Amino acid sequence: MPPTDATRYPQLYRAIKKKRVYDIVTQKVLSGAFALNLNRETGMSLLKQVGCSFNDCRGHFNTCFGEFVIDLARIRALGLEVRDDEPED
Repeated sequence: MPPTDATRYPQLYRAIKKKRVYDIVTQKVLSGAFALNLNRETGMSLLKQVGCSFNDCRGHFNTCFGEFVIDLARIRALGLEVRDDEPED
């Protein structure tokens, strides 16, 4: 799996699947949005495409309360890797 190209995709998107991980008053996404289920997950799914539709963001989720933007450079500054599992998606 190759690293995500930061020049093509400087920003990534993640679906807000649970209402409780978004604070409406401060308009901030809470840390619970980044929690992994360690029994089944080894990484986090992000979307690379700018301007994806609500249905694209929602994917296979039963509910979706929106999406938020993550700067790829900030992810890498934390020492985390971002890799394409589907390079053409």
